[in-house]
Amino acid sequence: METSSNDLRRVHLLYDITDEPPVPCEFKVGDKVTLTTRAGDVYRGLEVAGFGKAVNPELRPDAFIYLEDWDCYWYATSPDMLKLESRGDASQEAVVLGGAHED
Repeated sequence: METSSNDLRRVHLLYDITDEPPVPCEFKVGDKVTLTTRAGDVYRGLEVAGFGKAVNPELRPDAFIYLEDWDCYWYATSPDMLKLESRGDASQEAVVLGGAHED
């Protein structure tokens, strides 16, 4: 699925996301991740679009990460549902891609 820059703008406008997570987490904007849903569906190659500005303690307090490149870009997910594939910045990505890494 191809995502346009309009999709990212739509996420930013609708959900007022930020580049900094509201609580510490290992993910950064631009990281490529694999999402495994609670139902067990796996989506590889998704990109972290941003983070919700605040955590809602009454409604899904662990879900604050927004992803691009999938149908539910508007639905925040939690860090425990994600696995890092590669870093968004070129220097980190080169390290990940250059090593012999097997899952």
